[in-house]
Amino acid sequence: MESLASVSAQLIEQLDPTEITAARRKVQRKAALVMVGFIVSYVLAVSGNGWGLVVGLVGLAVSSYATISVVMHDANHGAMFARPRMNRLVGYSLDFFGASSLMWCIKHNDVHHHHANVDEVDADIRQQPFFRLNHYQKWHVWHRYQHLYAPVLYGFLPVQFVFADFYNLLRSSIRDYKIEDKPSTLQVVGLLIGKVVFIGWALVLPVYLYGIKAALVAFGVAWVVGVALALTVQVAHVVDIVEHYEFSDDTPSGRFVRHQASVTADVQTKGPLGKVFQWLAGGLDKQVAHHLVPSLPHTMYPQLQQKVEEMCAAHGARYRSHASMTAAVRSHFRWLYQLGKRPAVA
Repeated sequence: MESLASVSAQLIEQLDPTEITAARRKVQRKAALVMVGFIVSYVLAVSGNGWGLVVGLVGLAVSSYATISVVMHDANHGAMFARPRMNRLVGYSLDFFGASSLMWCIKHNDVHHHHANVDEVDADIRQQPFFRLNHYQKWHVWHRYQHLYAPVLYGFLPVQFVFADFYNLLRSSIRDYKIEDKPSTLQVVGLLIGKVVFIGWALVLPVYLYGIKAALVAFGVAWVVGVALALTVQVAHVVDIVEHYEFSDDTPSGRFVRHQASVTADVQTKGPLGKVFQWLAGGLDKQVAHHLVPSLPHTMYPQLQQKVEEMCAAHGARYRSHASMTAAVRSHFRWLYQLGKRPAVA
């Protein structure tokens, strides 16, 4: 029976341990650079004016995005360090941005990575009633326009980060997935502290220094980050070149490679802008490799690419990839438009 653990082990066995160590060091250097960039940008944003303020706000948006995609993502997958405690410590960087790393690991690592694009299980595609992202989900009349209002709502992702954790804790579930291991009191306290810290640096301090207009600027930065993060994730799974499943007893969990290859698409990064995106996205342009071996640092994905494609071919799975960033975004919005049409039986 295939599983994430067994497939990951097969790929890791083909690698030189020294290459993995070098890749970890590379991602650690990236993480340090991103964090320094965030600190410098924040100082400029709250103390500067004129061009200093502009540079600070732009840098704040870019470094916030990169902290989530580069730093916390690898750390919370156990990929940045060989020592689990170090990964957990750096993984708390997500709490600094208002989202619980504890809840994210349950939602992302435990659920999404094992059941990607499976309706009623994968919380990433359960965005009802606002969006219809799977053929098996209920259609509402406003879904006709989801391809138009999607960019607006995507910007509210950071706001969802802040409040959704409380709702999920109270229900002891994430969408339809029941949380079996109840968080400890210490974990809940940590979650609350993260929210307070985030609201403090992102909202309270700017408003204290510059008044209510600073709240609008802060929301503007958060909105840009939300749109960028949402699109980065959506173009890998919520597109018209991958498969979408209904939950059933024979959902292809036992055919792990075929399932992951069928529901995941890479993005070819070409040209200077493509390389910048590749660096900032933390390997999220290589989602097939990430879904097959998430415990490896993303700086190793280019070295894995040929092995990943060979593994897909060996399992009779078609490797899927967008030809460019533009093609990926178009594929996503085509899918939203297609799913927004009234189905034969609504």
